[in-house]
Amino acid sequence: MQAATGISLHEQRLLSGTFEPRDEDPLSRLPSGDFADVTLVRRPVEQARWMEEVELDGMQLRFAPPRLRQDREVVLAAVRQDARAFVFAAEELRGDVEIVRVATRNCAAVLRYVSANLRRDRNFVLSLLAINCAAWEYAADELRADRDFVLAAVCKHGLLLEHTVDNFRADREIVLRALQQNGLALKFAADELQADMQFVLEAAQINPLILEHLPEELGENREFVLLAIQRFGISLEHVAERLRADREVVLAAVQQDGFALKYASEALRSDREIVTLAVQLNGLALQAAAERLRGDKKLVLSAVQQDSLALSYATQELQRDRDFIFAAVCVDPHALEHASDNFRADHDIVLAAVERCAFALRYATDKLRSDRQFVEAAVKQNCSSIQYANADVRTDRAFLKHLGASQTIVA
Repeated sequence: MQAATGISLHEQRLLSGTFEPRDEDPLSRLPSGDFADVTLVRRPVEQARWMEEVELDGMQLRFAPPRLRQDREVVLAAVRQDARAFVFAAEELRGDVEIVRVATRNCAAVLRYVSANLRRDRNFVLSLLAINCAAWEYAADELRADRDFVLAAVCKHGLLLEHTVDNFRADREIVLRALQQNGLALKFAADELQADMQFVLEAAQINPLILEHLPEELGENREFVLLAIQRFGISLEHVAERLRADREVVLAAVQQDGFALKYASEALRSDREIVTLAVQLNGLALQAAAERLRGDKKLVLSAVQQDSLALSYATQELQRDRDFIFAAVCVDPHALEHASDNFRADHDIVLAAVERCAFALRYATDKLRSDRQFVEAAVKQNCSSIQYANADVRTDRAFLKHLGASQTIVA
């Protein structure tokens, strides 16, 4: 447009009706249809020059003539480039909601220069907190003393609880809302709430992550820990070391979340009953078991039955045991994916897997999936397995005819 009209870019204003799109606005904000009526308005030369200046360096606003520091477009362009330019805006523009929002996004400190009326405006300050939680410091005192406002504020940033007065940090509802937004806020709750077992458990129901930030006294409290891990077994990670060696505590944890085994003491990760319970709930808990148990065929098969990937955590000796791998694919055919190449090339093992799940043929070696004699045997075990043979086999019409396969097979 600059080439067509001779009007420089900074002198151009484009209007679509009453709407003036900005460079960053998507085209979808323009009226829908094949055509849009857009009006070109030429800016005054001086305004255009200062727009160009402040877009390169917002702080140039301090050198602008007073009438330009009263110009909303120039000031908005300046604070977009550098929030600090806000302090050089004319007083009446320091109460402009959009300009304040743009400036606050990058620098909450500009709020000290905002009009007092805006800093007392509940909805406006809450909207700023959603952009930058540091805006709290500049909210009017009467807002920070208002319970409803504080409740709304901690819903946006739970850690603001740290900056509230003592009675709000002891207010159960306010603290729960803060914890719902950020579990770290627990350390800013009043001491009596941090020590209240039922309150912390209630809070954990809302946000289990707070159990990562337990006060030391609760992490040492066996009664509390038993209550907590019955609901959140994985919180075993955050309790006192002596309790991670407590058999009753660990049993309760793995019965709720098998992966909690990872945080049990070394001795209890060698306990067959505990490990069995853990892998029955989460086969991947086998990874945390003592090596002796990772070589226990019955226990590992129990883990594989729950999650075929558990085969990867069996001892090397067990992973080299052909009879065991055969038993594993019979328990879960997908275990073939995690077997070594020589077993994925083993006719009997692959056929045993395919018999139970046609998809298992995908885990066989390429050579086997291109072996027509083997594929024929696989199809006899499970006719759906043909779709997982290699492409050269799937597209061999003579071979498909030999199999008597359907013409609807997907190549």
